Amino acid sequence: MKHAGIYSPCFHKKSLELRTCQEQLFIERNKNNTNEYEQQQLRNLLEISNEQLEQIRNNLQEKIIKNDQYEQTINELNLRNNLLETKLIETMTLIDLRNKTIIDYEQQLDRIKNDLLQTTKDILDKQSHIDQLELNLMDKTAEVGQLTEILETDLVKSQHREKFAEDNATKALNDIKVLQRELRDLSESLVERERTNTTLNEQIQHLANEFHIKQDEFQQIQKSLNKQLAIKQEQLVRYDQDLHETEITCKYAKEECLIQEKEIVRLNNIQDEQANKIKILQQDLIKLQEQVI
Repeated sequence: MKHAGIYSPCFHKKSLELRTCQEQLFIERNKNNTNEYEQQQLRNLLEISNEQLEQIRNNLQEKIIKNDQYEQTINELNLRNNLLETKLIETMTLIDLRNKTIIDYEQQLDRIKNDLLQTTKDILDKQSHIDQLELNLMDKTAEVGQLTEILETDLVKSQHREKFAEDNATKALNDIKVLQRELRDLSESLVERERTNTTLNEQIQHLANEFHIKQDEFQQIQKSLNKQLAIKQEQLVRYDQDLHETEITCKYAKEECLIQEKEIVRLNNIQDEQANKIKILQQDLIKLQEQVI
């Protein structure tokens, strides 16, 4: 009994220490469980963050691919725009050449008109000369008639003036021959003038027909060139609109990529913070385990 009484306070003390250690162990276990739960929550959060980060990376990769496609589309549109500008320059060059040709045609038509006016003036002058020759022919014919009448009158009136009449008759006959020769020359000249007049009229008609043909060709060429120019201008406006829309889309895609990159940086920072927290919790857990041991 004495031995039991001696060890009773010591046993009680050990029991208290054991109970205290058990309580402390229970508290540490609860802390450990809490830390493990928080660590598991952080792992889950880290996994979710990694999944979000992977999704954002995939989205960013898709945005980069779309951005490359947009840039390729812009390059293609720029190439098409350059080709269109080249074709437009070629068309304008062709229009300038056509305009020069048209100007040459107009100058040629002006020369033809001037030639026609000069030819018409020459024809009028020649016609006036022909009229004058006809008047001269009529005067000569009247003069021949008068001389013939004088000759006949002189032969009837007097015998003694026979010699003078014969001389006058000879002179009159010579004059008649000269006048007949002049009349024949005038007739031939008149025929030649009429032939020349007919030829000139044919030339005038031919030149007038050519003028109308050139005028029709000029109008057709002008209509065709105006139509081609309008089509090219509409194509250029349409290409400019497509290029502007593509540039706007590309701008939005680049802004979206920048936003995604900022989000990735933010998630990386969060991931680093969570990793640091997990590391700190692991260190605290190790310390607690060491204290428990």
